[in-house]
Amino acid sequence: MSKSIGVKIREGVWSDFMKCYSPLITEEEVVEIETLTDRLTQAEKELGERFVIEKDIPCHKVPRKKRGNVWMRTIERMEIGDSFFVETDDNKELINTRSHIQLTVSVMMPRDVRVATRRVEGGLRVWRVNTKGVVG
Repeated sequence: MSKSIGVKIREGVWSDFMKCYSPLITEEEVVEIETLTDRLTQAEKELGERFVIEKDIPCHKVPRKKRGNVWMRTIERMEIGDSFFVETDDNKELINTRSHIQLTVSVMMPRDVRVATRRVEGGLRVWRVNTKGVVG
């Protein structure tokens, strides 16, 4: 049973729920929904009590070194309009590579560094573009 039904029931919308869905569900299913809602409420309560909340515990800064990766080093060497090709026939690998490149640019590189990626025959091509997304 979906969580959204449990939420609707707990918010007191049971009568509206029954008006909409009563022709579609049996009495056994109504009992099952009520049972599942009770279980969900109990599980949420147990989870909430599982952790002890503490105050005035300092959060220490962790020194982070800027880790480089092959995408970052390659893009740093590029000028606007330059591109490189990543060869892959596997669609999943292509999607993962594209995501990794975009994450690298957005998290690890200066804001003015932008890239455009396009699926091309045999793989993925990556261009360094200006801040408006235009090559050259």
